[in-house]
Amino acid sequence: MGKGKKQKTPLWGGAVQGVLLALGFYLGSLLLLALGMTRGAVPEGAAVPAAAALAVCAAFLGGLRLMLLRGSWGPLPGAMLVSGIFALTLILVGLSLGGGAPWSGEKPILLLSALAGGVLAGLCGGRTGKRGKKRFW
Repeated sequence: MGKGKKQKTPLWGGAVQGVLLALGFYLGSLLLLALGMTRGAVPEGAAVPAAAALAVCAAFLGGLRLMLLRGSWGPLPGAMLVSGIFALTLILVGLSLGGGAPWSGEKPILLLSALAGGVLAGLCGGRTGKRGKKRFW
């Protein structure tokens, strides 16, 4: 490699890594949440808000992973791609488990929080143009 610009990672490679990171974080944190509920440390009424907060954090981490790889898209579209695939995975898992329609009950809150995490990650990335703001990282 030359001394010039860094080579950009293909979008699909970074998106796959971001989605896998988001899913791994979300499943691991849901296991810890379930453990806390069985031990009595977390009340049952706080399960849905905690799961929504964990979905925001998972989509945020997945979007940050894609931005750190400097994908070929900008930060906001790339982070929204990761959070959209993450939300689609949540929908497919919810449908396969037979829990009813994904738009009933508390499920829209989880889906919107997953998309909100992608928006937060994309907004943290800054602009991609030459005259744009510098990135945080």
